[in-house]
Amino acid sequence: MIAFRPRDSSMLNTEAIHQRISSEIGCGQPFRRVRLPDPIRSSDPRTIDALWTRDGAKPCPGNLAFLLCEPTAETEIRPWEQRLEKWDAGALALPVSNRFHFIFNEGGSAQPRPLADLDALVREVARHRERLFTPRALSRFQMGQLPLASLESTVSRDSFSFLLREQDQLVNRVQAAIRKAIALEQQLYPAEEAGTLSERVVQVAFAYLAARILEDRGFFGPGTLPENDPVKSLDRALKRINGFLKQAKGVVNLLHDETHQLLGHELGVGVTFGLMDYHHIGQIYERMAHVLSRTPENQTGLLLQQHYTPTVLADRLLEHLPLERLRPESRLIFDPAAGSGSLLLAATRRLASMPDLPSRLAEKTGYLGTRIVGNDIDPQAELLTALKYFIIHESEQVPFPRPRFLAEDYNSLGVEELERRLVQRPTVLVANPPFGESGAKKDVQLAAQFVDKALDWMRPGDIFGFVLPQIFLHSTWQGCGTARKQLLKTCRLLEVWELPEKAVGLAAQQATCVLVGICGRAGQSPIKARTIVSRKKAREKLSRGYLGVGHLVPATDDETAAISAIPTIHLNTPTVRLDTLFVPFIGVTLSSSVPPIPAPESGIVCRRLWKIGFRPRGKRDRLWANPADAPNEKRWIRYVREGLDSPTGKQQREFLKKPEWAHRHLFNLPKLLISASSNRDSRDPLSAILDTTGLTHNHDMYGIVTRQQASEHGIDVSPNANMPPGWEALTNEERLLWLLGILSSGLVNEMVLPSRSVRHVRLGTIRELQLPTQVDEELIELVRQMVKRDQAGQTIPDPDRLREELNTRVEALYGQPARPRLARMGLSEDFESWQDEQEHPYEVVTGQVLGVLGTGANSRIRLYLSGLDDEEEEAELSLPPELPGWALDGTIFTAELSEEIRTFEDLRQRPWALRGFRHTPRPYMTPEELILEPRDDHR
Repeated sequence: MIAFRPRDSSMLNTEAIHQRISSEIGCGQPFRRVRLPDPIRSSDPRTIDALWTRDGAKPCPGNLAFLLCEPTAETEIRPWEQRLEKWDAGALALPVSNRFHFIFNEGGSAQPRPLADLDALVREVARHRERLFTPRALSRFQMGQLPLASLESTVSRDSFSFLLREQDQLVNRVQAAIRKAIALEQQLYPAEEAGTLSERVVQVAFAYLAARILEDRGFFGPGTLPENDPVKSLDRALKRINGFLKQAKGVVNLLHDETHQLLGHELGVGVTFGLMDYHHIGQIYERMAHVLSRTPENQTGLLLQQHYTPTVLADRLLEHLPLERLRPESRLIFDPAAGSGSLLLAATRRLASMPDLPSRLAEKTGYLGTRIVGNDIDPQAELLTALKYFIIHESEQVPFPRPRFLAEDYNSLGVEELERRLVQRPTVLVANPPFGESGAKKDVQLAAQFVDKALDWMRPGDIFGFVLPQIFLHSTWQGCGTARKQLLKTCRLLEVWELPEKAVGLAAQQATCVLVGICGRAGQSPIKARTIVSRKKAREKLSRGYLGVGHLVPATDDETAAISAIPTIHLNTPTVRLDTLFVPFIGVTLSSSVPPIPAPESGIVCRRLWKIGFRPRGKRDRLWANPADAPNEKRWIRYVREGLDSPTGKQQREFLKKPEWAHRHLFNLPKLLISASSNRDSRDPLSAILDTTGLTHNHDMYGIVTRQQASEHGIDVSPNANMPPGWEALTNEERLLWLLGILSSGLVNEMVLPSRSVRHVRLGTIRELQLPTQVDEELIELVRQMVKRDQAGQTIPDPDRLREELNTRVEALYGQPARPRLARMGLSEDFESWQDEQEHPYEVVTGQVLGVLGTGANSRIRLYLSGLDDEEEEAELSLPPELPGWALDGTIFTAELSEEIRTFEDLRQRPWALRGFRHTPRPYMTPEELILEPRDDHR
């Protein structure tokens, strides 16, 4: 810690200091007298005299850049260091007596800097300007979730500390209040239909919430106190918001007085809603989905399946739609499953930022009010959407008029009906439709059903962006295969994003995907694919706008093809399919009524059971299936009664749901076992192990034997002439060891990722896996050593030399192919690089993709870029990760490029430095219109 004495004691005047910093650093005026929660002594918040933020927005968690603190004592220096680290702030200047202490936060650890005077302080802040400040302030139409700043006209003394301690509790408070009120209404009106009661309570509760937000924002005047009576509160609010809550006023008196009192107690003066923003409204909506009204035909039927679309995801989805290709008068954005309106709000922001809108505010507002339409079968969705727009309008004073809204089952809307209701046919479809299964046999995926409907609405040239369950990309079940085939047949996909579980929805466990495209097949070009595989802090990454690494998927005429956002690894050597050398087969399916047993039973053919879950957590690097790992009570299964060897008959299924009778002799053989159910972000997605005991695996695993083994035990296999040199000389044991080494390698674990789902490996993926045509006998011996080590129970060293050599040899067999930058586990280095580039100053450049040169892990383009110091203005590059899909067809774009990037080689080293792509404005204009355009610009 370095202390210094200023040359002039007047420099201790905080106003003089922050004026110097603001003027010389160019980072804007600070926020004065901000109260932050004290992470060291929680009883009393700390007051900061002046505070600058990273992005120009008002203070919120994670954006504190530089703090100028109140004078303090010497003994408080160390606690201030700790506070700086806990707040994750950039730096602070701390007056102590007649001196300053300057503390800089370096990677989460407060670091001192030796300084001499105020001039040195200013120079030091300037030196770290890129680390402390983001040069661009938020625009009027701010992208992403609104922070505290967007909800307040001034920063209150308690706002920041209240935000950190209680903001998340607001959602829980509203949720609890609605639950209690519904329960009370059902108790007071037992004869009333439950759905109707729930509908009334939810409608009134959200209306009261809107009124309470108004009160806590001070919109009724500084002397107005919060109202605990929902009826009086709604009366007062109706005068302010022009009939927004009239429909709630119509039912408020239908609720019992005790319910009014309960809502007043739970949502009245006892809680402050000044910090609630539209993001929280969406959270409440999803959490309350199961108590909202059901359809009249099915009061106890399916849940509405709402999964709240994160604000940043909605914004980025709309950013990547090439709306510039549509004339302003032809743009009509429709969300048929709007929920609480996240995509609608993102659509309003996107349209509002476009340069070809009317220049006058009234005309622009009128345009926005007619260009966006929402729909949802849930009658509460319109109320929630309107509440979101209302909060933004009152807080930001931006011209965001409420969208028009329907309340229909979108399946009932034909093209003619839709055009009649909306006056114009929608040309842009955005949606996060319901996920779930319907039908008597659960054989219909609702999202696939939605895609079929959307394709009926669209015409060539229409633009779409859908959030769907990830199974839509590869599954052939539940209508996904049919819907995907029709989509690929009639549309041009621009982008595919794969997102892990919990990225969309608060409680949803299902992995999701995003499809961006244009209806019509003209001008097919590769698809830009992006993916986040690792679930490590996936929600946090997404909330900051990170969408994962990117590569190109070639356009295909095969409408039955699966789609994958994970890059394909292109192999450089000849290969053969696995099923030309081996026979994979599924394991048995156990019956819940016949559990495993600890020992064989007389008169019954019993088999040793093996499940992938039997492997102890600390032994998952083992290559040998140890039968002793099976729990004592689950070591055996009853297979069939002795003497029964008939190829038909129900008796085969007496003990097992599916005994896989055709493969019954293969269970006794030495074989490989491959996990069929494993997460693709696990350390070992294939989990390949060698069984030398003759174990019978369950249906969560595949067995693999050689074709010779299968033929010798009754399996009809066709002759194979395409065998690697020396294959015939290998024993079955050596063949299995060779395959075990290949399947256990890091390379092959990545090779299978594009053709598998998030949690499962298909049998087809195993059969179609490409194997090298070269037999490496040293690899076989290496794997034999690893198996013997496991059988002897030896400890595996870290790092494991044998495992490293195995990976090296397998990569050599495949010709050292290019590997994708893909993080299956932990935090991604690309995320850190992406995050770092967001804070770098930038300049605007113009560019164009001149050609696509590769796909998959070899994705490359030829790129023209203006403004560099290179002699050439174009170069071959790996695919810039932020490049949008619409730019691949040669559309000229503008983009932001970090100022330090002066050459193409610099860009190769820092690919995330090229970001913020913008489509060429007004590409639809004719030459005659372009001549008149300068006049329009000067209106």
